[in-house]
Amino acid sequence: MQTVFGIATGIFFLTWMLYMQLGLSLASVVFFNVVEDKFAQGVGNAAFVDGFRSALVWVAGVLVGLFALMFALPKASGGSGEIVSGDVEDVEVEDVAVERELV
Repeated sequence: MQTVFGIATGIFFLTWMLYMQLGLSLASVVFFNVVEDKFAQGVGNAAFVDGFRSALVWVAGVLVGLFALMFALPKASGGSGEIVSGDVEDVEVEDVAVERELV
């Protein structure tokens, strides 16, 4: 069972890292395009402020859009999602130790 959790955790963190890198690269494209345009206009160092502002607005817009999309996801089937006290069996610590020795 721990192997399954380890694999699931690895997949989760790999996916998370890939999406973080994708978001950073897209925000960098926005930032550097604005900086390039502002430098071409002769604005100077204020180009970096405008680039950062544009990238921040873009990232905030994406986050708001994803938050709104979250409500469009289908609800989980099988009830309200609340844990009922009878769902989990009580397991003695000695039983788990015996099972590990047999494996």
